[in-house]
Amino acid sequence: RQALMTNAQMTSQPPDQGIHTRTREAIVAAAVALFREKGYDATSIMDIAARARVGKGTIYQYFKGKEDLFFECAESIFSDIAKDDPTVRDETDGLKRLWNRSIALTRSTRHIYDMLNLARGASIRENPAYKDKLEQIMQNFVAPIRAEVEMASAQGQIRPMDPTLIAHLLIGATE
Repeated sequence: RQALMTNAQMTSQPPDQGIHTRTREAIVAAAVALFREKGYDATSIMDIAARARVGKGTIYQYFKGKEDLFFECAESIFSDIAKDDPTVRDETDGLKRLWNRSIALTRSTRHIYDMLNLARGASIRENPAYKDKLEQIMQNFVAPIRAEVEMASAQGQIRPMDPTLIAHLLIGATE
């Protein structure tokens, strides 16, 4: 049946979705890296386009603007921020790991808290979908800290307590 399609019918088929996905993924990856390095305010659409090796207009084919792109990649921005830090990743002592994470967050993520506040603000004043995004962002931000509190508790270094509450308190203290 497909062999009977005319050239006109074949050219009216949708474009290769693989290209669309790769380009979109490149844009998101570039935005995540730049937002983490420079923060939201200091990152421009031109910066993202240059890092992704696409034209500025290409970004607008996928996203309405920088804020839309930010919320698309926000979960990745806040996902285990210190995961690449060997003092956190390789530490087996729960309390030391938790301490190392707090130092890593304090030292290298000045922009993270600005972006977290951006997400908080947008979630209460604008798009209702941003509220769901903020919830997922907070889960991503809290999960590794909660796991370290649970590890330290299991190792007998701290007494058992609500690890999610402690994670939120530590984020607040670091902030």
